[in-house]
Amino acid sequence: MVALNEALGRTIAARAQVWFDSCEWIHSFFAGKPNWALPDRFGMMRISRPTPHGIGADIQLIDDLNRNPHMARSIQAGDFRSSNLSEGRSFVYVVPCAYEDILKLGFSRDPIGRLRALHYRYFAFFDLERALLIETETVRDARKLELKLGQGIALHSAPAPLMILGEAAGYTEWYRGAYELLVDAARELQTKGFVLHQPAALWLRQDLIRRGDALFTWSGQMLEAIEAGPLGGAPVAAMQRTLRDTLDAYAALAIDLKQLLPTGVYEWYLSRAGST
Repeated sequence: MVALNEALGRTIAARAQVWFDSCEWIHSFFAGKPNWALPDRFGMMRISRPTPHGIGADIQLIDDLNRNPHMARSIQAGDFRSSNLSEGRSFVYVVPCAYEDILKLGFSRDPIGRLRALHYRYFAFFDLERALLIETETVRDARKLELKLGQGIALHSAPAPLMILGEAAGYTEWYRGAYELLVDAARELQTKGFVLHQPAALWLRQDLIRRGDALFTWSGQMLEAIEAGPLGGAPVAAMQRTLRDTLDAYAALAIDLKQLLPTGVYEWYLSRAGST
């Protein structure tokens, strides 16, 4: 029963993340700035450029997930891959853990999505005030830069923390005692024209604010699902944790949630402040 509840919890969390990303993408599309490679926990959402079948098929997938959360179990990573993964800016990230001298080095087009995939409460697990982002023009550039930085600190390689989510495939590129070396390397890259975001918390805060419209829609729908209790205790608890974790990220980065949430969601969140 415990294993079943955990599986249901992961299904709901995955479904909720697809749901949130779909809301964000729809808002970005109608704002005239569609994000064609919006990631989620599975890797990269399958949002194609406008074609007779593209957008309609994706919205149908979203609707199917909303109607049948168990469908999330059958989704494979390949279903969410984009053919345009190397297009657009990307970031090399260096994120140290908050309570241990160990850090994660990696690259992503969506740093928040990647950190969230590594740990549901990434804003507490990682020290975002010490984290940094190095901006690149393409994913290919970011991949090359990450590889070069990793080669320079190979002797500092360390096992991944036990709390890292297995489905994130984040077991590699962890290093102990290498933070100052990477900071020095990042500042050297800055002198060569790379854009350095240090601390990364400032950039992450602006990115969360940018997602505000999607948060408003998604959080309202999540609360409706929670209050309806469609699948019983364990899944509802998982949805509550997913909503709470998402809102806690905003609070952790000093973002005023009152302006970003429906009144009912904001009151629900306040009623659970300080709870575990």
